[in-house]
Amino acid sequence: MGLPEDMYAGRGTDTGLAEDYSWLLPPQWMSGEVFLQQHAAVFAGLPAGSSILDAACGVGVEAVALAGKGFKVSASDASPGMVEQCRRRAVEAGVNVPTEVACWRDLPRTWQTHFDLVLCTGNSIVHAAGEEEMISSLRGLGGVLAEHGKLLVTSRNWEKIHRERQRLAVPAQMQKQGERQGLGIYLWDIPEAWDAPHVAEIVILVFEEDAVVSRRHEVVFQPFRHGELVHRMQQSGLSIVSDSYEADADWYSVVAERDDRSSPSLRP
Repeated sequence: MGLPEDMYAGRGTDTGLAEDYSWLLPPQWMSGEVFLQQHAAVFAGLPAGSSILDAACGVGVEAVALAGKGFKVSASDASPGMVEQCRRRAVEAGVNVPTEVACWRDLPRTWQTHFDLVLCTGNSIVHAAGEEEMISSLRGLGGVLAEHGKLLVTSRNWEKIHRERQRLAVPAQMQKQGERQGLGIYLWDIPEAWDAPHVAEIVILVFEEDAVVSRRHEVVFQPFRHGELVHRMQQSGLSIVSDSYEADADWYSVVAERDDRSSPSLRP
């Protein structure tokens, strides 16, 4: 249970975690190039200038990287702190990324437009706790898809995590930001019951000269099995285009499109 893309931890959570979030991302992730390479097949099918909504933008790594490739990118997150970090990153990179604070079910009311690709990546969908909330969220995500538009969802393999039940996750290398070094450590509470509260306790350690500064964040979530995610997507009026799930893989991605493009059920 390492940290290759532990982005879910910051979705819709406190401002403090938003400010610490960059300590959770390995250096190779900060440019967004790893993300672009992992999902190259999805982006290759988009003409230059296509519209993309990163609906779980976090600190904006992926949104800014995509804008730098010539896509017309917008970004939103349920966390005001994350949205502010995304705005700052876009300004620093010199790219235009309109941003809004929005939860998934409210996306059609927030944007009032449609996108060629919608992203819900970095395991963010785990924040839609329970079947009813997830279906409502997926309807919102589907509600901003253009005709023939695609939704990309990535998730941790929670079945594998339940089997292994690893307690501690420490990154293999330190992060460096300016003159400071730091790292994010995860302490997981994975109960046997799927419907019991699951907890990720995140400890940020920052080494500043001769001092060590520590900060703690706690995220409570409710995971799901792969089959449950797929079924809920279908219940939300989405049709599965591709699915990379493998039982022994740490992560998987699901690409979907609107099953009935004229269906009002996708417009909450």
